[in-house]
Amino acid sequence: MKALNKEQLLSACEKSLSNAKDLIDDAELLFENKRFSRTLFLSLIASEEIGKHMIFVSTYINFVTEQEINWKRFWKEITTHHEKLNLVNLVEELRFDTVSLDTVAASYIKTISHSKSMDKTKQKSLYMDFTKGYPHVPSEFISEKLAEENLVLSKNRFMYADALYNFLQETKYLDSLTKSNFEERLEIAGLEDFIPLIKKKF
Repeated sequence: MKALNKEQLLSACEKSLSNAKDLIDDAELLFENKRFSRTLFLSLIASEEIGKHMIFVSTYINFVTEQEINWKRFWKEITTHHEKLNLVNLVEELRFDTVSLDTVAASYIKTISHSKSMDKTKQKSLYMDFTKGYPHVPSEFISEKLAEENLVLSKNRFMYADALYNFLQETKYLDSLTKSNFEERLEIAGLEDFIPLIKKKF
């Protein structure tokens, strides 16, 4: 699989974050116009893009600290819907202390089913489907409450992702940073829950 260089990875961090913001802005417009099913769809797509951003950030840090990168796994992660959602869900569990660093691997496995369920909901927010043999359109299935919850969630996720990008901007001109240096700086910045994604022990 093709390897990326430092500049490409940093640009990918910026572009994925920018696209996530555009998706959230579009979702807000749809919500204001009571298009709740499409609000939900774009909110979940934005969360996936934020997950992709996190993959780029962790890979960038590993790249500049000269760690071995599994590029085959990298490309699989950024092109698989539930993989991106898994990372977002895992970081949130760490942020809100629902899991510990010691159990992160087991927790990652548990988030897979939840992420796949979210992906199914995303499909239901876009396509006509059947429930117990009866056809329905997304607007009959997706409530205003569900749309609003996911829109707020995507906004909160974006704030965290933006903090990660600002962290990278502050460190990109520092030479010879080790992996430990990055982890120490993440802790100082209040982003220590992102460290497992760098270590990739799951």
